Amino acid sequence: MHPYRLPALLSIFLLLASIALTHALASLPLKLERRVNPDHNSGTIPGNVAETLPEHAAGSTSGNVAGVLPEHVRGILPEHVAGTPSENVARTISYQAIEAGFFRPHTRWTPLVSNPMRALWYYRALFHKRVPIFFTGHDGFSKRELEQAYADFGGFHVLGRPELGEHTLTVVKGRYNIPLVRHATRSVHQHALNAYSTRSVFGDTAASVAFGYELPPTHSMMRSSVALPSWDAVWEGVHAPENMAVREAKRQLERDHHISFQSADGNNQLGVRLLNNGKKEIQWLIDTRPVFRQIY
Repeated sequence: MHPYRLPALLSIFLLLASIALTHALASLPLKLERRVNPDHNSGTIPGNVAETLPEHAAGSTSGNVAGVLPEHVRGILPEHVAGTPSENVARTISYQAIEAGFFRPHTRWTPLVSNPMRALWYYRALFHKRVPIFFTGHDGFSKRELEQAYADFGGFHVLGRPELGEHTLTVVKGRYNIPLVRHATRSVHQHALNAYSTRSVFGDTAASVAFGYELPPTHSMMRSSVALPSWDAVWEGVHAPENMAVREAKRQLERDHHISFQSADGNNQLGVRLLNNGKKEIQWLIDTRPVFRQIY
């Protein structure tokens, strides 16, 4: 071998060794990744990595679907169809959605078993024969209140907008806990209208005293020996103050067996008499003309 060939061969050997070393170092992270994470290249993103990725990269699409749906559609469609993320689930439901059968109560609500707890929870709610009535607001009905009423009483009534002709709906617990929706009977609808009108004209306290939650009657509550005050005595008595609390007004009814309220313009009077069997007789007058009279 000629002396001048030795440096050339040495250079070629060093070049090949450098290429081999570079290739070995490049494959080292891949081997380590396969050892640390067996799911590598299997299509599954590790949880700690997925949390740092945007939703479209991590493979989640529900949030994007919810963002595409119009607001009024998301308010009517069931949650699983609308694709609303769990943390942004709508807290209200519309009259139209309930009527269409989209009310689905959450199973996490447990019944309030004691009457004092129910009396506290339904402090201002209005009732028809121990079934609560709910009235629509600007955003519809509170799903939390409807679900709790469904757990406590097995159903409820909802009144939409009377000026739009929306009839009272009755929701009852059906087979397999599936809610059944129907238009309320004429008597229930009229009762709901009376309660709604009473609250609108006389305020929350008067409506709660007349149509609010009452404890189940007991033998000690029967007042067969108590003289029932006449309606003249009711109208001639002092009207309850406008800012009177619900509890205070109910105590006055228990004590005096009657109470009356007056509208802000002074033209309307609402009287409530406590009957001997524990029921209430309610009468509404405009001047001296009766608007309605019912026993509840």
